Amino acid sequence: LYQQALAEGLAVGNVLVVGRARRGLGILSRKKGDTENAIRHLTQALAAFRQMGEVREQARVLTSLGRARHARGEYEYSLNAHTEALTLFESLSDRWRVVQSLTDIGECHQALYDIVSALHYHEKALKLAYEYGANLLKPEIQRNLGVDMVDQGRYDEGLVYLHLALDGA
Repeated sequence: LYQQALAEGLAVGNVLVVGRARRGLGILSRKKGDTENAIRHLTQALAAFRQMGEVREQARVLTSLGRARHARGEYEYSLNAHTEALTLFESLSDRWRVVQSLTDIGECHQALYDIVSALHYHEKALKLAYEYGANLLKPEIQRNLGVDMVDQGRYDEGLVYLHLALDGA
């Protein structure tokens, strides 16, 4: 379906359709474990949305690109993509995706062994998740906070968050 949309979008020069088709192909490729094609499609989608000035679409692609880069172990690239996505989602007042971006940024810091920064972003994400009612995101954030705290040697606090995550999952 995405291949067909891409072909039709390219044939008529519809940049929005091309960008969305490439984003879809990128997400599917990442879920199949093909991060090389995921990054290629997502980078092309990002270029299309930047050309159009489609801020929300750029932010969504940056999130997917950050996740693809993270899966590939390219944590600095992932961090940059998620940080840019956060800035865009904040400009759009998209609260749910702000919380998700903060969580993604925290996970990048975990992968980079910067536990102090990871903890900072995860605490901020959890605070906003409670404020905004983003209940579906809480278990993931609590799990991350538990891991952050255990990594800092704060075992009792970490276990509390890990249990909360299990209870909420």
